[in-house]
Amino acid sequence: MSAISYSPFERHCFGTLGIRSMQGTVSDLVAEFYNLSGRLVLTRRLGADGSVPMEGLSPGLYLLRVVSGGETIYVGKVVKP
Repeated sequence: MSAISYSPFERHCFGTLGIRSMQGTVSDLVAEFYNLSGRLVLTRRLGADGSVPMEGLSPGLYLLRVVSGGETIYVGKVVKP
């Protein structure tokens, strides 16, 4: 798995997750959010600035999988406040 970092930040009244790739480009990255039962609940393509809108997700803990070209490059946990 490639090195990737993320940092959640809030924009006004909706949540946005910021993802930064150590390889510099995020245009081909897809973020998948899974609930704790392992069910895929949201899939989003990253914006040019690495932002991932999280509207539609209820507050809680999610597993985040970042995919590039069908290959998993990052797996971690995300809390939506």
